[in-house]
Amino acid sequence: MRSRYGLRAMLYVAAHGAGRMVPLSEIATCEGLPAPFLERIAGDLRRSGLLRTRRGVTGGYALARSPRRISAADVVIALDGPLSVLTCIHDQATCERADGCRSREAWSRVDRAVATAL
Repeated sequence: MRSRYGLRAMLYVAAHGAGRMVPLSEIATCEGLPAPFLERIAGDLRRSGLLRTRRGVTGGYALARSPRRISAADVVIALDGPLSVLTCIHDQATCERADGCRSREAWSRVDRAVATAL
């Protein structure tokens, strides 16, 4: 849910924020997102270097870099952590059978395809 809302917010800012800061209330209203939840998500996106903020009457949110340099994967990772179809793909310690797992390579390919698509 976090990454889905985050992607919607980022797309809104990219589409409507040229040359201005976009108020969080505008994003929440126009995208139909709950403002308190969106505020937490926007904070995580800011801390991840995807959004920049300004306080005050003319404040709001803007993309921290060119939209061409922000991928969907960047947003998903910022909000939900590393992309992985299965936890054991990136952390063998989570599975006692990782060394002899016959399906691990197949799942690794799926994992790479998902990361590439995003």
